[in-house]
Amino acid sequence: FQAISYYTRKRGKVNKVSKKIKPFNIGIIGLGTVSKFHLAALQQNPDFRITSVCDTIEEVARGATQKSNARVYANSTQLIQDPSTDVVVVTVPNSFHYSIVKGALEAGKHVVCEKPLTIELAHAEELVRLARDKNRCLFNVFHRRYNRNIEDFIADPKLHGRITDFEAHYDEYAMAHSERWIFDPRISGGGCVIENGINSLDVLLHLVGPMDVKKAKLTYERGIEIRAEVELSFFFGRGILHLDYTFKGEKKDLALGTESGEIKRDFLKGFDK
Repeated sequence: FQAISYYTRKRGKVNKVSKKIKPFNIGIIGLGTVSKFHLAALQQNPDFRITSVCDTIEEVARGATQKSNARVYANSTQLIQDPSTDVVVVTVPNSFHYSIVKGALEAGKHVVCEKPLTIELAHAEELVRLARDKNRCLFNVFHRRYNRNIEDFIADPKLHGRITDFEAHYDEYAMAHSERWIFDPRISGGGCVIENGINSLDVLLHLVGPMDVKKAKLTYERGIEIRAEVELSFFFGRGILHLDYTFKGEKKDLALGTESGEIKRDFLKGFDK
């Protein structure tokens, strides 16, 4: 949401009388597990106010409005078409991202969308073009990039040398996940690669730049990949990404080899698991 805040200051959502930046009116579509983190972040930021919510279960939607007195909509189209809504936050299951984000952008809204942006590459590319055409901010949520341990990573003097290799883990036990749709590839788009592993891929892209897949070994169950080992190459070297939905516990870390030595960071250090 800081990205949207920055966008406001650059693009000028300013009260012409007071010269102060007006808070953005936020509409949230989808109030499942991940939405509570968005709600908490928004409620702490004076640049935003939650003015509308939408969920397929009305009781869930009304429960989310207790602190905000937000309007409750029966479907996403009604929320998107509300002229007072500035930003649409999309936290629905993956396969529904494309149509909702497209509708919001076409209606002139800024959009914050949970990862993955879409489950089809062509659809993601279309949405990026549409956001540019409409001059709207389209922000895809990859929260690990903003993890304080990753920020500390970037500040490490060893990172000033050339990165030569890496090894990353993004392992957790997801087989008992409360959101059962993640095991339906028609909705999730896949398993540990597209649903969780892209958090690690985003951090790697941020640190080492563009990569190519050299080799991948995937293990499938229930129609989705539950384990993956992906070998990747980048400009100065190669690395391996380990992903596992069956890991008993949680292991999310990254080790980078550099000309100045190895640097390793645990994404989870300092956070409740």
